[in-house]
Amino acid sequence: MKRQIVKLFSLPNLVIIASALYICFQIYELPAKVKALQDRVAINEKEIIVLKEKLNLNLTMLSEVRSDVKQIMKEIK
Repeated sequence: MKRQIVKLFSLPNLVIIASALYICFQIYELPAKVKALQDRVAINEKEIIVLKEKLNLNLTMLSEVRSDVKQIMKEIK
């Protein structure tokens, strides 16, 4: 049993298995799908950065409005 396992994981067999996996990846164009998904992730990351900037601008605006309201309340009193 051990000898069969050792024969299965010998260097020539590992090379054959690696070659078969490479051919399968090339045939089924998985790298192209991976590339497309990487592009989508990059686009989503850029959108996240834009949304974070907008969120920071909104937060700044709200703090300015708050300070303005406080100033108006002081002037009313």
